[in-house]
Amino acid sequence: MQNSTSPSATKVIYTDVTRNTIYPLSSDISKQISQASFIAIDTEFTGLSLCHASPVLGLNTADWNTRASDMREMYKAMANVAKSHALVSLGLSTYTHTSSGMFHVYNFNCILQEQNTHFISPASMSFLAQNGFDINKQAQLGIRYFSGPNPMPLESRSTDINLEGTLMRDVVFEMIRQKKPLVIHNGLFDLVYLYQSFFGPLPDSYESFVFDLSQMFPAGIYDTKFIAEKLEPGKASFLAYLYHKNERTQRLRRDQNLKWLYIKQTKIVVKEKQASESHKQRPSSRDANNLSEKPYCEHFATYGHCKYNERCKRSHNIPFILDCQEKEEKALQGNASAETETSASSEQTNGKRKRNDDGGSQPSKILKALNGKTIQQSTTNDQETVESSDNAPVYHNAACDAFMTGYIFASLRIEHGDAIDELKNKVSRAGRSSEPLLIQASRYSSSSTTYKQTIKIIEKQDSDRN
Repeated sequence: MQNSTSPSATKVIYTDVTRNTIYPLSSDISKQISQASFIAIDTEFTGLSLCHASPVLGLNTADWNTRASDMREMYKAMANVAKSHALVSLGLSTYTHTSSGMFHVYNFNCILQEQNTHFISPASMSFLAQNGFDINKQAQLGIRYFSGPNPMPLESRSTDINLEGTLMRDVVFEMIRQKKPLVIHNGLFDLVYLYQSFFGPLPDSYESFVFDLSQMFPAGIYDTKFIAEKLEPGKASFLAYLYHKNERTQRLRRDQNLKWLYIKQTKIVVKEKQASESHKQRPSSRDANNLSEKPYCEHFATYGHCKYNERCKRSHNIPFILDCQEKEEKALQGNASAETETSASSEQTNGKRKRNDDGGSQPSKILKALNGKTIQQSTTNDQETVESSDNAPVYHNAACDAFMTGYIFASLRIEHGDAIDELKNKVSRAGRSSEPLLIQASRYSSSSTTYKQTIKIIEKQDSDRN
């Protein structure tokens, strides 16, 4: 299987946040949150469900169906999973609008290590490892925290652990305090895990959970998967596909002298600490000329995953897949035109013509990264700024996925304007794309005990600052 991106594409740059760097970085992260136009997040965790549990645990697996059709049952199952598993990373991208079409972006990859005893799904950890997640680094340098929330239990005596968890929780509190729009991609589980890990114990009912979210993020929660499926329905809506598709849309807008999305990224380098490791570039993509037999994996192209993984003989490279699909659509359009010319009386056959390419009429090509880099001095740490219009993320890294989520949102905002706002607070549900979860306060529900208690902590912090 050949997976690749163009070697000329720049990397998504991000700052690793570990137990060694959370102390100097926490104030920088909070500052970027306060200045952001919107915040995008993504998480990685140790399980999506409970499978093959040992009988000795005595668990009723009927309570763990995270794909239940009834929302109450689904929420109960998701809450069970989040309470018994753990976050291992939180990706956070702050997008600050600086001028027409331009955003200044900071990406943070918070590596986490929950101290509560918890389950680890072998399938989930295998998936993370296959996609470059460093389990050894997480074990040695993960930010230690106690779920639901810090401070630590009294029987634990490590001041360092307590401080790490408190600083991480304060970053999440800052997101709530600043009331910025929150952007996710198919992120219902992200919200459930984030709440349980750093806000407090999940409410018993999904009605209270939804009510709490509406109060925590009053500027709205935007799910790019749901928005894209409504505004630009197409072949697929998984994260990496939409990211590369929107990259092409923005390049086409640029070539047509229209308003287009331009990204400037900054990485904060902690003084006297080793900079984060850069991700490996994948090899160049294959030639997409031979379409007599589809050279890409159709299952991956539709769903974003393939049971054969690296053993698959078809390409999983998304830019290459998009190149192929563009050629397929052009070939179909050419066939339809030829049929029309040879038979003026023939009617247009259903399905022959498809919608216009999202990536434009020109073959795919990735722009070369700008060579210039500037170093800016901040109050505590150095900042390395890279300006580019193309980015080649490593999929399933929380920081890169958060960046891609924010990029898709910014691109759709440029393309569709205020139409996006009509789709906020609607979060995709697994297997229920036409029935999103509505994040809105209901007159028949109220905030949970957790919300009331945790908001008092945030309000006290604000009072102490003043």
